[in-house]
Amino acid sequence: MGLLNKILGRIKSDHPIPVKMTVAAATKIVQEYGTALISEARPGRYVTDVRNLPHPKEHIKQALILVLRLNTDPKEREALKIGYISLANWQEGVGDIPVSLDEINLNADPIGLVTQIAAQGDRLVKWLAVVDEEHKALKSELQELGLW
Repeated sequence: MGLLNKILGRIKSDHPIPVKMTVAAATKIVQEYGTALISEARPGRYVTDVRNLPHPKEHIKQALILVLRLNTDPKEREALKIGYISLANWQEGVGDIPVSLDEINLNADPIGLVTQIAAQGDRLVKWLAVVDEEHKALKSELQELGLW
């Protein structure tokens, strides 16, 4: 375990990596998450139900942290960081229909803007705030771990 700690560095206790998560398991989780990112992606910002993730969100976070710690390629590290903060786009209770957070044209006249917001309803307002808050929290987690 000492060698593994030297390779991975100190991991903060609020983001423990399970002892049973091997590099191979983490790599597999990250690859499966990457596939989900591609299949669930929408133009612009969106939110979809957490049920669409291939693994629990916390396991994906842990796998991404492990792989980030081991990866030295700048482009791959950037993709892993983007993948980490993109976890905010998966939330509990969204339902079967993803919500696009960019469908509102903020440059529309006031009546047009109200019409657009009314069409999306409360879902848009609710999820926009939730996703933005979690994006910030996830970026902060990576910064605290020295990975950003």
